[in-house]
Amino acid sequence: MRNSIILHQAAANLHKLYQPSANKPMHIVVFGSGSGTNLEALLKKQKELTKTSEFPPFEVKALFTDRLCRFQQIGEEHSIPVFYHSFAKFIKAQKIADPQDYTLRTQYDEENLKILLKRSMEHH
Repeated sequence: MRNSIILHQAAANLHKLYQPSANKPMHIVVFGSGSGTNLEALLKKQKELTKTSEFPPFEVKALFTDRLCRFQQIGEEHSIPVFYHSFAKFIKAQKIADPQDYTLRTQYDEENLKILLKRSMEHH
């Protein structure tokens, strides 16, 4: 019983990352590196929701990938900005012999965030 009270109090202190609005869709960036089937499903749903609502709940604003693949091609076909930052090239530039070594993953992710934030600021 005590644990459930503590969990309830903790949940009450959580804040939503996005507060839905009736006239403002959530802008999302989709990360992917493969065939893009999940992206295609998401874009299909976005199109369906746009037909049935003046303000759909979300809008895909950009894509991010670490490799050139079908995912990136789908973005280009839909005129969605695609950000590409090769993890393999990043590792190679860091002079790491094993491309599967993820010791610098945090640094790579920080670079990705900087890329996205910089681009976001350019569009506002």
